[in-house]
Order: sequence, then structure tokens, then C-alpha cells
Amino acid sequence: MYSSFFSSSSLLLRARTTIAKRRDDFTAEKEKTSSTVALVRGRRRRAFRALSASSDDDVLNEKAAEAAARAEKRKRVIASALSSSKTKSEAEKFSENVFLEEDEARTTTTTTTTTTKSKIDEEKVARLTRKKEELEKKVLDMQNAIDSAYELLFEGVSMADAEAATEKEEDELAANVSDAFIEDFPVTTEKKFKNVCEIDPKVGERLLKIASGKDGKKYLQFQKAIHASKGTLARVSNELEANELALSTAARGGRGFLSRPEEEEEEEERRDDEDAEGISIDDEALYLSSKKTKKIVLISGFESFNVRLYKKVSKSLKKRYPSVTLCVFSDRDIVGKRRVELERALDDADAFFGSLLFDYDQVEWLREKLERIKTKFVFESALELMSETNVGTFEMKPGKDGAKAGPPPAVQKILKKFGSGKEEDKLVGYLSFLKIGPQLLRFIPGEKAKDLKNWLTVYAYWNQGGEKNVEEAFSYIAREYLGAREVEEKEEEKITGASPGDFVKDLLLKPLRESVPLLKGGLKPLVETPAFGCYHPLLEEQNLPYPETIDEYKRWAALNNLPTADADPTKPVVAVLLYRKHVITKQPYLAELIRGLEQSGVVPIPCFINGVEAHTIVRDKLTSSHEQFNRNNLGIIDVDSLKPDACKVDAVVSTVGFPLVGGPAGSMEAGRQSEIANKILKAKNVPYFVAAPLLIQDIASWWESGVGGLQSTILYALPELDGAIDAVSLGGLCGDDIFLVKERVYALSNRIKKWHALKQKENKDKKIAMTLYGFPPGVGATGTAALLNVPKSIDETLATLRKEGYDLGVKEGEPLPTGEAIVSALRNLEEVSAIMLGAEKGGEQAILKTKRDIEKLKREEEKEGGSEDSSSKRNALSLPENTLQPAGMDVSPSTLRKWLSFPAEWGPNEWGPCPQLPPNDILIRRMEKAWGNLEQYRGLNTNASGFNVAGFQLGNVFIGVQPALGVEGDPMRLLFERDLTPHPQYAAYYKYLQYKFQADAVLHFGMHGTVEWLPGSPLGNTGLSWSEQLLGAMPNVYVYAANNPSESIVAKRRGYGVMVSHNVPPYGRAGLYKQTAELRELLNEYRESQQSRKFGDRKLRGIVANQASMAQLDNDVPCYSVETNELLSVNANDAENVWSDETFENWANQLNEYLFVLENRLFSEGLHVLGRQPDAEQSERYLDAYFGDELTALEKQVVASTTFEHAEDISRAAGQAEDDEDEQSDSLELAAIKKQLDNQFDIPTAYSEKLSEAITIKSLLQRNNEELDVGLVSALNGDWVQPAAGGDLLRDGPGALPTGRNIHALDPYRMPSNAAFIRGSDVANEIIARHRQENDGQFPETVSVNLWGLDAIKTKGESVAIVLALLGARSVKEKTGRVARYELIPLEELGRPRIDVLCNMSGIFRDAFANVVGLLDDCFARCAEAEDEPIEMNFVRKHALEMQAKGLDATSSRLFSNPPGDYGSMVNERVGNASWNDTRELGDTWASRNAYSYGKSSDEKGVARPEVLNELLRTTERVVQEIDSVEYGLTDIQEYYANTGAIVAAANAAKEDAAEKESDSTKPKPAFKKVQCSVVETFGKDAKGSVKDLDETLRLEYRTKLLNPRWAKAMAESGSGGAFEISQRMTALVGWGATTGFTEDWVYDGANETYVEDADMRKLLQKNNPEAFRNVVKRMLEAHGRGMWNADADTIEKLKKMYGDAEDRIEGVL
Repeated sequence: MYSSFFSSSSLLLRARTTIAKRRDDFTAEKEKTSSTVALVRGRRRRAFRALSASSDDDVLNEKAAEAAARAEKRKRVIASALSSSKTKSEAEKFSENVFLEEDEARTTTTTTTTTTKSKIDEEKVARLTRKKEELEKKVLDMQNAIDSAYELLFEGVSMADAEAATEKEEDELAANVSDAFIEDFPVTTEKKFKNVCEIDPKVGERLLKIASGKDGKKYLQFQKAIHASKGTLARVSNELEANELALSTAARGGRGFLSRPEEEEEEEERRDDEDAEGISIDDEALYLSSKKTKKIVLISGFESFNVRLYKKVSKSLKKRYPSVTLCVFSDRDIVGKRRVELERALDDADAFFGSLLFDYDQVEWLREKLERIKTKFVFESALELMSETNVGTFEMKPGKDGAKAGPPPAVQKILKKFGSGKEEDKLVGYLSFLKIGPQLLRFIPGEKAKDLKNWLTVYAYWNQGGEKNVEEAFSYIAREYLGAREVEEKEEEKITGASPGDFVKDLLLKPLRESVPLLKGGLKPLVETPAFGCYHPLLEEQNLPYPETIDEYKRWAALNNLPTADADPTKPVVAVLLYRKHVITKQPYLAELIRGLEQSGVVPIPCFINGVEAHTIVRDKLTSSHEQFNRNNLGIIDVDSLKPDACKVDAVVSTVGFPLVGGPAGSMEAGRQSEIANKILKAKNVPYFVAAPLLIQDIASWWESGVGGLQSTILYALPELDGAIDAVSLGGLCGDDIFLVKERVYALSNRIKKWHALKQKENKDKKIAMTLYGFPPGVGATGTAALLNVPKSIDETLATLRKEGYDLGVKEGEPLPTGEAIVSALRNLEEVSAIMLGAEKGGEQAILKTKRDIEKLKREEEKEGGSEDSSSKRNALSLPENTLQPAGMDVSPSTLRKWLSFPAEWGPNEWGPCPQLPPNDILIRRMEKAWGNLEQYRGLNTNASGFNVAGFQLGNVFIGVQPALGVEGDPMRLLFERDLTPHPQYAAYYKYLQYKFQADAVLHFGMHGTVEWLPGSPLGNTGLSWSEQLLGAMPNVYVYAANNPSESIVAKRRGYGVMVSHNVPPYGRAGLYKQTAELRELLNEYRESQQSRKFGDRKLRGIVANQASMAQLDNDVPCYSVETNELLSVNANDAENVWSDETFENWANQLNEYLFVLENRLFSEGLHVLGRQPDAEQSERYLDAYFGDELTALEKQVVASTTFEHAEDISRAAGQAEDDEDEQSDSLELAAIKKQLDNQFDIPTAYSEKLSEAITIKSLLQRNNEELDVGLVSALNGDWVQPAAGGDLLRDGPGALPTGRNIHALDPYRMPSNAAFIRGSDVANEIIARHRQENDGQFPETVSVNLWGLDAIKTKGESVAIVLALLGARSVKEKTGRVARYELIPLEELGRPRIDVLCNMSGIFRDAFANVVGLLDDCFARCAEAEDEPIEMNFVRKHALEMQAKGLDATSSRLFSNPPGDYGSMVNERVGNASWNDTRELGDTWASRNAYSYGKSSDEKGVARPEVLNELLRTTERVVQEIDSVEYGLTDIQEYYANTGAIVAAANAAKEDAAEKESDSTKPKPAFKKVQCSVVETFGKDAKGSVKDLDETLRLEYRTKLLNPRWAKAMAESGSGGAFEISQRMTALVGWGATTGFTEDWVYDGANETYVEDADMRKLLQKNNPEAFRNVVKRMLEAHGRGMWNADADTIEKLKKMYGDAEDRIEGVL
């Protein structure tokens, strides 16, 4: 919506100069009088607002009088068009205040120009004004509806009710109710209730309880009304904002900020066309009819910023060749306003020229249009389009036999001679060939060689770039292929005879400009820019050539007093790789970038390159201290081609993006050369940054909806394969120009400097901020992380840091506090009393309490009789004197204001042409809008002194807990809002680490925190993104589970995390226990009885049936009569006396199969300890889980028990063997290992391939220590951390190991993979077959499929494949293998109806796979528009037509998620907080949070469409959820019930609402069928049989995990983290009951028996994590209270007593 603002670079530069001048003038005036200061601030605020399309409410009416006065100065503004509105919007104020000084200074040269610039479309203004009034009324009506809903809900609720309800629980709070809330009663508006919640959330919570208790149905309707109204209000408000912007622009005669009016732009384009044609538009038809003119159509792709240059070339070419017209277009014109003009030009074209065109739809459209054009030059574009190249007899179309097209054989032989001979240097060799190819081709006979020479010649000029070279390229085409003659024909240069052997060497040594002019045709000499050189803006100012070596550049820089390493050795020296073409075309951003880096304390070495040779520059021309040390001291030569004069650098910054090897060309096969890039970067061992302006996306869309599409792949996904870190978007397009946001340059510089400091500082001086997690609060979560034993990992980490020389505040040999003791102290630090005391005294109290707790535990153990086992547990809680020290501070509001403010002098120069120019305190404004005035805020972790930031220090290591988000306990935020800021204490925590503690690095400990999920740009942080501001420039070292690449990329991209992956815990097999074990024995006994009689002992039948019924297996293994297929009751009598022999036999076989599944089901056994190698028993469990029956038990035991001395060499050798390289040494290496096994164990000498793989896996598992010794230590040293694809052993095999790597995801343009599509199709077919079987052969009309980033990445797109298969679509791929479109399979081929699909996207999927979202949306749109398909065979079209009939828009929208930059459904927060009464509430919460539609169009990036979503939910019959790994099952994490379960609840609620609407007083409510749910477990090796019903899967998981003694024991013995994991699964059990009605007594009975009634287990949980145990009991009581569990009275009384005891224990009473 902002793109119209920025179409003129000259005006922008002029305006920047004006602003800078005014700021200088203001500064001078500021020194005179204080009143002038106020004036300066007022003017600056107005300048800020001039860039803002929308802004905070508190500045809407600021300085209204001044705005009116300034409006008088502008005669051209139509005051009447804006006077109808009583309150002026920011867009309107903007129209009145846009830089009048510039307007007054501009003088027009002709009356025509003045008229054009002043022209205002009054009709358009009037139309937009009417639209504005309509939208304003809608907004007002929606807000009134919201307020009416509040008034209706709280009708009859008085202040006395609030006081009474509060008094029962908190007397102290009740005393303050009357005074604090007197102005807000009665609650009649949303604002009043919000005020109550801001003052004290607990009072708001009490009010809601009172209101909901009076009428539950009324409360449910209230929530639905609020959610629906707020969704619609958001959409209408956005429409109003866009309309206001359009109105303000129209009122200025079509003029946006820093842009020209549309009329002016159109006039310039018209003049350009006239100049190019040399005739007037009116004479065009006549001129064309003369047949004397020839047309070349140029379409420029990813370099639209050069369009203006090409238009200049068009004019120059016209003067030289009057009969030739060069028509210039950009790829945006294919779908833009100039499409008709482009089509007409192509229809008349004699030659076509295309460059950097990749969009599939555009390419296909062009291919069709190009069929009739004879001469076609296509460079650096999609292979499909490049194959259209046709230059005389030379063409690139594949041959009839399928052979690749291209040069003649002789030329192909020549091509092989160029380059270094290395595979990765082939493209670089091709560039060398371009230099002398035209000369060599003179000696190859034939027309094809001649035309190839001409093609190369044109490309040589085009590739050199610049106005004169481009002009000469088209001049050559005009002469050679259009028969044109110059007005002044120049004499041809004669060529002297020579042979190839005589001058090839000379040609290579000559500059290109001396080579090409030897060609025929009177070509002007090339204006050559070297293929490699160094850039600096001062070189251009001095009119000097670019230095062609770095040494030459450094000497010149020193002479010109530029920053150098010699002048200031403390500054980091950074190689900055620039696009050569940008240097040639003198893109202004380059100067800003280089000078910005210099100004901020970095020494740049700006190197320009073509792109494909980036790796050779880094490899051969750059070096580092690390590489030099290895070469000179250790004799390690990693790079054999390093130049003697290679420049020593401290970091590399690529502004090119793409992979390091191959650049843009390498992106065609992403990852193909990543191993080579890794070898190069490992040799240098310096940080590798990618930071660039967005070349195919404008700044406005970046700020509005984040970096998306192919741009995100270029900047993030592909460079991450090479280990690139801290990607920064430096700017982007404004119209056809590239502009920089200087604030982003400063952000990049600061990050570089902080990483450099890590490299330079000695370890003893480094300050590390270790951040643990404690979410959700109150349930024992402090110091926990998914799959990781955090306390023991802290032990290992501190030991490693001590070994590496970090200052931990203790002397050598003295003991450190244990991780469990540190976590216990941190929990005590969270108590209210500690917070009130302040950071220092509160810390002292927490340490004392921890010591008392340790002594108390010691006494209890001694009383019970200490054992060796209890002694080891006691040692886990050790807190030696004078080790742990209180740390932190109470941050005052004024300090936080200072920390969160931007420099007061910042303006357009720093923020660039961003859509909104923020005031320096914008973050504070937003925070106060969400949480209230900072000085008055008394919310989370605040005391009398300010915001309590508390933790502990061990020397230079700070250990703290990341603050909670602040949603829990606040009904306004929990139910209806998720304010887009962190709360003050959250911000204070990170700002303290930055400014007070001054951390050199922050270490986020485990998966996962919340800072990377904070509001802001979904991808591509801006200066206003909260994660950006809170992390600052601190290097973020992030310990993360290797099997979760999905969420890790959020931490990497939004949180600048350098990932250090850790392994998953060992796998265990569930086995059988209690009743299931007894049942197996009974079945075996029955089988034995069959030896004496055919159908066994009848008495045993009854016993088996009774045991199966007691074990609650009759639902999972129902018995059907063989004769009648009737469902039978499973009981002893019927099994013994009624069932036929065949029926029992069949059922017994099924029962045995189910027990086998139970017995062999895998789970994570315990938690992983960072850096710890698995022992023999754990290694065997890994091998058993991976190989199953493919290896014998002896083989697995032998390999697991063997410790390999050279594990790294073995695993590397095995990896090489897979690539068929160096087979002899590899086999010798593995043979030596096998010999070791032979000598140690008695095993067969014939080794299978599987056994060799087992050896590799075991050797890789031994390298778990690299998580600390390589990954963590390297990151904290400021080194390059080796990248690896995230994954897990079961799915990815040895490729997922070793850990300790900087994990990344996959190329999003290859989704789904071929294998994923096959599996997804099989799953979809099974889902349809199951549904038809259960629904009388009916097809489901709508299926909801969850698209999550986690399973999409790990399965390479199986969930996407399921969507496509249900829809009846498939992938269409480009020749590069990239997916370009999803096409509909013809109904005749499909053979069934198209199933409509509601896609619920996680925030990660939405952000990481924007290209897939666009492709899916396009596919749904085409499906909805398939008019030739009957609606009974196309449910998408059927439902779209039904919605259209109801007056809905965007009826093909099928992809829904949270608002942009937001994540989560909030259902798990409500369940965790127990703030729900009815299942429908939770469904409604999900629907309100996920009502935002996404699609291909830039206008469909999070548009609220609750009406469309509700219609889709109404027709949904089945929900589909994939589970991608053993570690994350339905019962393991909260997100499954919060999304999958909540969708089921939302769909059922939508059906129920529809049924109620159909009923009336005379007609009962029609019945509707409840929504079914299919769970797809994709971690198996076969898709067949992977689809299960939801309840079936839940029962399977609860039997094998939560109720399994083996799983319970492993978790309970994993310390506080294991106890928390048990606690969380109890919360999830309630969550499934809350959303889907899963309430089976035997699960709660088993949990009570396992964790509460078992005395040993109960004591262990109470000791390890009393808060977690309290939550276990709490959830059982809650389940009983909500009717989910039918427990007897005695059990409930015992639980109540235990809950009270748990509370007392936590409070220190017991």
C-alpha cells in the first residue's frame, strides 16, 4: 500500500537534503531559545508523520493548529475534500504537511508542467472521501457492537460484587478495589474493562468469573461476538487506513511522499516513448505501417533498478538507428498496468531480449508470446526461457533426441580448458571463456559458430553493463540481425590474420576492452569494469579506476586516510562482497553502505564480483589469523590455491546472498556445493554474514508483512546452508531504485563488532549471559527445556567453560554449585518476597532459602536411611559458600525509557524511505499503550524501585530466567488481545544484559525461549522489531534440539541465533506391563493349549476376554462376528460360551498384533545431557530403534559396547564411502574397526552393509561431546560454526549426526519432494477410504489439514502433498527441479470429486514457506474458478459459490493463520490457566486467532476473514494432523491439542451454530455429525497403516508413555526437568478432554496410581520439583471437577490433602 510513495530517487535524495538542512537549521535555532526547541520538535514530529501511513492513537491530533496553519500555505490542497471529517487522520495530516519548503522552492519551466503537477482528480477525491466516511461508520458501528457486548455481559455486575469476590481470596486487594476502579463501574465499554485489567488483572478475572457464572451461554455468545467483531474491525480498519492514504495522495494531485504524481510519471514515460520513437504517439500507427521500423523488446527481471538506464539507452539507440525501437519493460509490467502495452510490443517485435526472468507463470506466458519472434537473446534466466534463445542458426532448444542444446562440439572442448579444473569453478571458467570466446570462435567454421560468437559478443557487452556497453550490445543486434544501419556508418576495423595458437595467451592477458573491438561490425570499445575489483565512493569522486587487487586498494585507502587495520587494529576488517553490476551502474546505496560501515567502526574491504565466483574470492584472496596460524605453525593447508597476497580479514559479509558456491547460478541446485563452501569457510574460521538490500521486494511490503517469497530464499534459506549468520535486510526497492535503511547498516556493524570482540577477547574477560526458561509459570518449568536435562547440562557447560579459561568466580580445584542447586535458587528468586526486596537482597534471600532446602533434604534422607543412591541425589543439590552471587538490578522507568529510545537526532537519514518515520520514543509509546504508564505500572516482577531483573553470577557468567510473556492471569490479553509488545520487566531483562551487565554473548539454554517470537516483522527484522531491540547486537548462541529445524529457523532468523544442536535422548521400547503383560502370558498359554485341541481351552478364552476388558483394550481391539460382522461385547461369558471358534481365533490374532505394536512402540527415554556421550546401554537403544530386526541383538550389543578410538575418522570415512570416493582407504578404515570387533567379541566375520552403518552411527554418537567442545566453544570464540541439516536419527539416519552444529532447514522451492508426494498421496487415499467406510460411501466435502513447519521440513512436504492429493493436484517443476506450480489433475484422471481443504498454517510455515502459500492459494483459486467442472465433483467450487451467494468476498481463501508476526492459538494458555468453561470457548478462541487469510497477492498477507473461516469450519468433516517424530507425540506437547483439538472444537461449534439457525420454536435443532480426526504418524518407513483415529492414537500414547512405568521412571530420575515433563503431560491430558472430549477414566486412574499413590514416585517428584508435583495433583482435581474423571470420594479427598501439603511445601511451611 506504500509502494506509490517511492517512485523517484531524485526527489528522495533532494528531500533528504532538505530534511538534513532543516535539521541543521533547527539545531542552530535550538541554541538560541527554549521556545525554538519546541518548534524544532514539532517540525520533526510532523516530518515523522509525513512518512507514516498510520501511527499510534496518542499522536493523531497532535499540533492540529500548526497543521492547519501549514495547510493554508498550500494552495493546491483541496480543503473541502477533507473538511467533512471532524478528526483528521495521519494520512490527511500528511497531505497538509508534506515538506512545503520543497514545494515552494520548486519552479516550473513551462505552464504545461505546472498544470500537470497541480492537477487533481476531484471526482476521485470525492469518491475516496465517500468511501472514507463509509468505512469510518463501519469502524464506529463495530466498536459500538463490541461495547454493547461488554455492557450486556456485565449487566448487573457491580463494584460490590467485585469487592466480595476478591475479598474471599485476597483481603488486601479487596480493600483497594473501590478506590482503584471507581471510574470504571459499571463496566459498559471495552475501554473500561481494559482499564480494570491494566490496574489489576486479578480483579478483571474475578469479574469474568462472576459474569460467566451467572449465565454460561451468555458468556459464550459474548466471546464469539467479541472475536468476530474484532476480526472484522481489524480488516475494516486496514481498509480505512489504505483509503486514507489513497485520499491524501489524490488530494495532492496523485503525489505520494517523495514521489511524483502518477500524471507526471505517465507524462515522462510518454516523453520517453516519443523520444525513443522519434515521432509522436498520434503518428505511431502511420509510422508502423511504413514497415521501416524494427522493434526490440527488452524485459528486465531481478534488476528493475536498471530500467531507467535502459530507457536512456533506448533514446541513444534511436538517434543512431532511427529505424530501430528498443521498448523497455520490467517483469512487473507482465502483471502490471503496462501489460496490454507489453503484449502489443511483443506482437510487433522483431527481436526479444530478456534477462533475470525466473517467475514460472511469467516464463510460460512469455514462451507462448515468443513463438513468432525469430531472434531471441535470453540471459541468466529460467532454463525453460533460456532454451528459447535463437540467434541465427544458434539455438538452445534441446535436440530431438533429448540431448542438451548448446555450442558445437569443438566449442565444448574449448570450454573444458577454462577454469581451475575444480568442479566448483566451472562457472568461473565460463566467465573466462566469455572474455576471449568471440576471438577463438573465428577459427571454427560454420554459421552456428558465427552466431554463437555473436551471442557471446552481445553477452560480453551486456555483462559488462553500464549505459555505453548496453547501448553497444543492442547496436550489434540491430546491425547483425535487424539489418539496421547507423546514421553515420563508421569504417570497419580490419583484422590482421593470426592463428589461435599465436594469440590465445595474449588475449587472456589483455583487458577485455582490447579483445572485443577486433570483431567485425564497427563495435565501439568496451567500457570495461574488471571482473573483480575494489570499490569505494571516494574512487568515483576522484574519477579513479577501481583497484584490481586488494593490496592496491589498501594502499590507496591508506593514502586517503580511510579507516584501515593498521590505523586502528581494534576495528574488525571485513570483506564486503558487492554485486559488480551494481558498481557498474553506480547504485547510490553502495556509497551509503560503505560509508555507514566506516562511520560505525568497521574497516570494510569492498570487493565487487559477478556472483558466481564468490567462493573463489573467499578461498583464494582472503585469509584469516586462524588460517595463517594453521599454515605457518601446524602445517595444515586447507586451501591449496590461496594467494600469497591474500588479505587477512575478521569477517566476511556477502551482499549477494544465494549460496557461496555458484551464487545465483548455484541456487538452481541448492546445497549441491555446500560441502565445498563449508570447507572454505572452515579454513577461514571467521563469521560469515549475509546482509543485503532487497532487490526484488520493496521496502514498504517488507515493513508491512516481512521479507517473503524468493527474496527470503536468497537472503536466508540458501546462505544458511553455508553457515551464514545474522542475516540483515539493509534496505530494498522504492519504485525502480534501491535504497538503504542506514539504521540497518548500523545494526549490521554492531553485530560484526560484537562477534569480533568475542574473537579478540581472552576467555577470562568475556561476559556470558546464560538464559534459562520458566514458562509457563507456577508449574515447575524453571530451568527446563524440551528433550534436555538443563541442570545436568549446566554442570557440563560450566565445567567446559572452566576448562576453556572463563572466569567463574572460584579458584582452580574449588567446587562449583550444581545445576540443580542453581535452578532451585532461581525458583526461589521468583517468589514475591524476593521480588519485593529487590535484586540484591532478594538474591541473598533466595540463596539462603536454597541452602535451607538442601539441608532439609539432607535431614529427610538421613531420617529415611541414606543410601548410595540418595547420596548421589543429594550431591545434585550442592551450593558451596561464596560461589553463587546475587546479580541484576531494579530498573527504574526512566532508565528503561532511556534504554528503549532511539537517538533524538535520528530522522530520514537513518531510517531511510521506510513507510513510517518513527519518533525516538516509539517503542515506549507502544509499550505504554499496551501496559499503561511505566511509572504507574505495577504488574509482573515490579517493586517500589522499578522492574526487577534478578539472577546470579558465577564470576563473569550471569545466569537468569527469561521473563514470562505476561499473558497468564490477564483476561483481557488471554481472551481478546495479544498486545504487540513485551511487558516492561521483559524488556528490562534484556536491556540489562546489554547495557549494565554488558554481555559479550547471550547463551539461550535449550528449546525454546520466547524472545524470537516477539512481535515485529515476520521475517527480516526492522529497527522496530522487538526481538531486534531486546537482543541488540549481542551474539546469541542458542542450544537447540537437532530434530527441530522448524522452530530453530525462527530463532536463527528473528533472534539472530547461532544454533548449537544437541542430540535427542535415547529411544526406548514401551514393552508390556501390568495387565498387558499378563494378557500376553494368557495368550501364549492359549496358544499352547491349541496343541491339544484345535481352538484351544474355552476356559482360557473367558479369562483372556476378561483381562482385555480390564485393560480397556476392547475399544482398540473390538471383536466382530466372523459370520455376521456384528460388533460383539467383550466379556468372559460371551467369549467362552457365545462366540464362535473362528470369531475368537480372529480376535485373538488381532489382540496379539496390537500387543506387539504396544510392546515395540518407541519413546524418548529420559532427557539428554548436553555434550554427554551415550553409554553402552543407551547406544544399544539408539541402534535398536534405528535398525529393529535388521541386525541381530548380538550385533547391536557388540557395536554399542565398543568404544572407537578415532570416531571422527571413522564417521568421516563412512561418509566418503557413500560418495564412492577413496574406496580403498575407506574400506581399510572400516576393516580395521571390524578387526577390533573380531578380537573383542565372537561375531560372524561376514559383515553386512547394515553392520557397517551401525559402526558409523556408534562412532557418530561418540561425538556428542562436540556439542560443547566444538559447537558451543566455537560459537563463544567468535568462530564459524559448521552447519548441518536438522533432523533425527530415525528419519534421516547417520546424516543427522554428529550434533553440535548450526542447524538449518531446506530449500522451500522443492516442496513437496517426489518421495513426500508419493507418501502424501498414499495417506490422502487412506484418509478418503476410511472416511467413506465410516460414512456410507460418502466423500468428505471439506478436510482441515494442519500445515506445520516442523513436519513440513522434516518430511520434505508430506503435509503439503496430502493437501494436493485431496484437492486433486500435483507439482509442476522447472528444469532446475524447483516446484513452480501446483496444477489440477483432470477429473477424468482423478476419478473422484475434489475435496475442499482448509489449511491451518503454523506461524513458522506461514513465514518460512511463503512461496508454497502462494502456490497453494493460486491452485485453490483456479479450482474455485473451474467453471467446466460440476459442483458435485468440485467441492472447492461448490463452497465458493455458496459463500458468494451469502455476499462474502475472497471465497477461494483456504490458507489461514495468526496475524502477521504473531504466533500461537492461545488455547494452551487458557487451558494452562484454567480460564475456560465450555469446549466451544476454546474452539472460538482458536478461530479468532486463526481467522487471517494468506495468499499469493501482496494484499492477502494476513487479512481477517472470520466469515470465510467459519463457513469452511461448518463444512469440515475431518481434521488431519501429521506427527513427524517419536519425540513429539500428541501427548507430549501442548500445541497439538491447542490446534488440532481446538480445530475439532471450532468445527463442531460451527456445525452446532448452523444447526441452531435452522431450528426454531416449532422445529427441533437438527442433529449433526461430530468432526472426526485422523492422525498420520510419518516417522515410520512406510506410509501404509500410518493413519489412525485421534482417540486410538491418544490411547496408544498414554499406554506407552504416561502410564508406562519404564517411561515414568526414566523421566522422574531426570531431575526437575523430568518431573516437569510429567506435569506437562497431565496438563495436555486435560487439554485433550477440554477440546475433543477425550475423557477415559482408566487414563486418570493409571496416572493417579503411577504418580500419586506410588509412595516412592510421589516423594521423588516432590523432592525434584514440588511445583510440578503440585500441577499433577491440580490437574487431577480439575479433571474431576469438570466431569472428565469419575474418581471416588476417598481418592479426591486424598488428592485435596496432597495438594494442600504441596502448597505448604512450596511456601516453606512443611
